[in-house]
Amino acid sequence: MTRRSILPAPVLFDLFADPRGCLTWHVHPKGMEVQRIEAPEGLAMEGAGFTGRGATRGVPWTFTARVLEARRPDVYVVEAYVNFERGPARRARQTERYSYRSDGDGTLVTYEVEVERYVTASFWSSLAWRAYDALISARARRRGFSELLAAAEREGARSPVS
Repeated sequence: MTRRSILPAPVLFDLFADPRGCLTWHVHPKGMEVQRIEAPEGLAMEGAGFTGRGATRGVPWTFTARVLEARRPDVYVVEAYVNFERGPARRARQTERYSYRSDGDGTLVTYEVEVERYVTASFWSSLAWRAYDALISARARRRGFSELLAAAEREGARSPVS
């Protein structure tokens, strides 16, 4: 999905490449709470790793992430492995890719995400999770990306980054 932002690409890159921003300016889907991020100060560039924990609808989770690609100000890719404390989808892998392309006085931001759940349940339950991801989660991710971009614009206007 692609959305236009009023912010320049370097500002967006810097906001999205700071894992600690997850605790300060990011917005998260309803029911999701990020409680802690363990990351060095500043931008997480290619090869950098960080961890965190939180809860979704009361189910605690932890994650380990690694930056797969970081070319300022063009592209930022992070892969995260999430472990849920309980539920049929106890583990998941998520790869997020943000591409930035200058567009006049703003930036076109393309967000791509790939989610793979490792479901420890029956064939039918596994099939239901795939349908959920394809129908419900995809719509929520689109809405979430729009909300995240709006939050980045508020943060960028509040305290401009290089």
